[in-house]
Amino acid sequence: MSIGPFRFIHASDFHLEQPPTGLLEIPDHLREVLIDAPLNGAHEVFEAAVSDAVDFVVLAGDILDPLAAGPRGVAFLLQHFEQLEEHDIRVYWAPGKVDALDRWPGSVSFPDNVRMFESAELEEIIHYREEEPLATLAGSAGEGSRGVHAAAYRHVSPGSFTIGVAFGRADADQLTRCPIDYWALGGQHRRETLFTSPGTAHYPGTVQGRNPDETGAHGYTVVNVDDGGRCRLQAITSDSLRWHEESVEVEDSIAAEDLEILLADRLQRLSTSLTGQHMLVSLRVNGARSLAAKLRYGGLAEELVASLQREYGRGDPSVWTIGLSCDASEHIPSGWFEEDTILGDYLRAVQEFQQDDSRPLDLQPLLGERRRDPLIRSAVDVSTNDARRRLLDEAAALGADLLRGGEGERD
Repeated sequence: MSIGPFRFIHASDFHLEQPPTGLLEIPDHLREVLIDAPLNGAHEVFEAAVSDAVDFVVLAGDILDPLAAGPRGVAFLLQHFEQLEEHDIRVYWAPGKVDALDRWPGSVSFPDNVRMFESAELEEIIHYREEEPLATLAGSAGEGSRGVHAAAYRHVSPGSFTIGVAFGRADADQLTRCPIDYWALGGQHRRETLFTSPGTAHYPGTVQGRNPDETGAHGYTVVNVDDGGRCRLQAITSDSLRWHEESVEVEDSIAAEDLEILLADRLQRLSTSLTGQHMLVSLRVNGARSLAAKLRYGGLAEELVASLQREYGRGDPSVWTIGLSCDASEHIPSGWFEEDTILGDYLRAVQEFQQDDSRPLDLQPLLGERRRDPLIRSAVDVSTNDARRRLLDEAAALGADLLRGGEGERD
């Protein structure tokens, strides 16, 4: 393959309609930051496209739900598309779930530089540079309801550099069997490269983490293609606030005042590592057996969180503590699981779910009419392994406290 070097931006999962969630309370000084976070992340993508003079932008789905985002979100997107048009930068967009074609009102029209894949069948679009074909982009509007249908890409026309734009779960082995040089994948909020040979398959992740389970940096990817068709990926961060989980190992016999000093020191270190983003921190204490009950039910956790918020949560950028938990299950003596009691039966039942992640655990049907409330639904969402683990640990500890009736020592 002999083509001129070029570069493009690959981004996905803007979810401009969805502000971050997962805070029990929203501090006034972070309210606007939370509201604007998805827009700020997307803005970084479009600004970089102009400042870096990329050849084009590839959007791999779930950019915006036009029915939920409201006028502000749609106007934001159109404004930035028009900005790209002024700089002769084209946008190739394969819709996902929330931005499916049938969700867009007829009153919304995109500038001429935006090409959305509109057919459920695979389409091929050739991108030209000075009337010479530079890349062929293949995609469809039908990927949002299922995983990536790799077989449809096996007959993509050979020739220029080929980019497969697809949304959903992908089977790496199936993708390698297609004549695609670069897979621009979407539908996954964490950055991941499935393979780099032959070709490259990559998820850039979302531009902004949305909840405590989406920890770490988020952003987009600049793809640099050399004159031999080889790709070099450049991960760029665009998040204005970052979720972080900090685990702290302590002695079982630690006193409350010493724990506070240790946590303050940990947040001080985090504050010095900030690079412009606000940080939302979930603290998890491992150990502190003597304080376990006070941390869970005695109000000590709330007191420590309030103190840390006052000391470190008001800066710009700030380190805001959103919660403090302890490893609940480790404080339950192993002998309690073997008891021929209601407590023993209960703990063994919980343990079966802890040891087998494949066992279904769906709490939504128990909500009844309350399932209509998105906040309540999110509180019992165990769709991730971390959320499932935390819920089961807390269930085991709560059951032990209630069924034991405060009797006996935990040793």
